[in-house]
Amino acid sequence: MRLDNKHAEIAGVAYDLIFADCPTDLGANLGALNYDQAEITINISIPEDRQRQVMLHELLHAADVVTSDQDSERLTENQTWRITTQLFAILQNNPHLVSWLFPKQVM
Repeated sequence: MRLDNKHAEIAGVAYDLIFADCPTDLGANLGALNYDQAEITINISIPEDRQRQVMLHELLHAADVVTSDQDSERLTENQTWRITTQLFAILQNNPHLVSWLFPKQVM
């Protein structure tokens, strides 16, 4: 399922979810959060399962930005990846928990 032309609401801000080739200045070229423009870009050329992990990673970055008063309080890239990989695995391997946590899903 593609999420083109969709948004993710984080702390009252609707982030555009964009699937596109990522610019080469993004380091690993997996994805990027543009907080000022409220955009999350995911590299369309990586496998779809990896796109989902990267999306969760960027969503965690966005949540971190709005809950941190100073840059020094923000999670590092490594910390964000560690949380991402474990949370992704927990959610993926326990669909019964996802259903219980989110009983009314809007599609």
